[in-house]
Amino acid sequence: MLFIEKCSNGLDGYTAFLRSFLKETLGHFFEDGIDRLKPALKVKPDKNRNHPRAFEKHQIDELLMLVKLGREAHRNFTILWTFLGTGIRLNELYRLQIGDINPERQELLVRGKGNKDFKQPTKITKSALEILRFYVQFRYSALADKPCYKALYIFSDDKGVTPLHDNTIQKMMTNLIAEAKTISDADKATYRLSVHSLRHSFALYLLESGVNIYKINGLMRHQWLSSTEVYLDMFDHMLVEAIDKHPLGQLKPSEIFGVALYG
Repeated sequence: MLFIEKCSNGLDGYTAFLRSFLKETLGHFFEDGIDRLKPALKVKPDKNRNHPRAFEKHQIDELLMLVKLGREAHRNFTILWTFLGTGIRLNELYRLQIGDINPERQELLVRGKGNKDFKQPTKITKSALEILRFYVQFRYSALADKPCYKALYIFSDDKGVTPLHDNTIQKMMTNLIAEAKTISDADKATYRLSVHSLRHSFALYLLESGVNIYKINGLMRHQWLSSTEVYLDMFDHMLVEAIDKHPLGQLKPSEIFGVALYG
C-alpha cells in the first residue's frame, strides 16, 4: 500500500520512496550507505509540468482578514502569519514547540524534511516572531513555571500535550480559500492553491524584493539549488502577466498602423 501511495504521486513520489527504501535496506542488511547510488536516483525535473502556485498579495490580504472572522481566530491567524513569515512546511509548523523559538537569533528550530528527530534553524520575520511570541504568552503563560513548558506544542487542542493535527490546518486553509472572493473558481475547483502555496509565496516575494536565489535557497532549506530555481520561472511568468496588463500592451498592430500584419 505504501508503494502504491508513493507511486500515485508520479515520478517524484516513486523516486522518493525508492531512495527511502534503499537507504533503510542497505543500512539494515548490508551496513552500507546510499551515497554511491544517489546519482542514479536523481530525477531531472519535468519542465513541462505545471509550476507551483503562490498566492497573490491581495489574496493574502483577504485570507488574513477572513481568518480573523472564523473560529479559533487568534490561533489560525498566528498559524497563517507564521507560514508567511518563515516559509516552513506544514509538517514543520504543526510540530513546533515553545522551546523551538529563539528570539535572540530570530530563528525557529524545525524538524527537517525526512528526519523527525533532527532540528535545524530557520529564520523568521520580525513581525511573525512577535505575533508568534504574543500567542504563546497569551495561550501558555499560566504554564510558564511548569518543567515541561518548553516541550509544549505551540499549536494544540490539549494545552500543548500533543500537536494540532495537520488535517485541521489543511481544512482551515481549504475553507479560507473557498470563501475568498479574490481567488477564482478555477483555482478553487482544481485545488491549485493550498497550504503549501504559502511556502511558495514566501519564496516568491523574497525574489521580488531583490533577495538573490542563493540566499533564498538557504532560507527555504532546499538541498538542491534546482529546487529553488523553479521560483525564477514563476517570477518570470508574473512579469509577463504584468507587462501584458500595460495599457499599450493591449493595442493590436492593426490599430496602430491601420493595416493587418502577417497577411
